[in-house]
Amino acid sequence: MSRRPDHSQGKSDNEDQMMLKKEWFRNITTQEREFWKEIEEAKEFAEEEVWEAITRSEEGWRREGKVILWKERIYVPDSATL
Repeated sequence: MSRRPDHSQGKSDNEDQMMLKKEWFRNITTQEREFWKEIEEAKEFAEEEVWEAITRSEEGWRREGKVILWKERIYVPDSATL
C-alpha cells in the first residue's frame, strides 16, 4: 500500500503500546478450573469424525495438550454434563 509523501510512514509509532489492557483479564476461579478439567476429560465423547480429522491432519483440527482445537477454538465434545 502506498502513502502520500507528506503522510507519516508509521515507523515505530506502535512502540510502548498495549493492545490488551490488564483490567480486561481476570483470574480463573475454581469453578472455571473444574469446567476446563471436564472439557479435557470429555475427549472420550468426541465423535469418530473428529478423531479421524485430527489423525489425517485436516485443516483446522489439532490437539494441544489435553484439548482439541478447531480453527483455534476449543472443541467441546457432546456430553450431557457439559
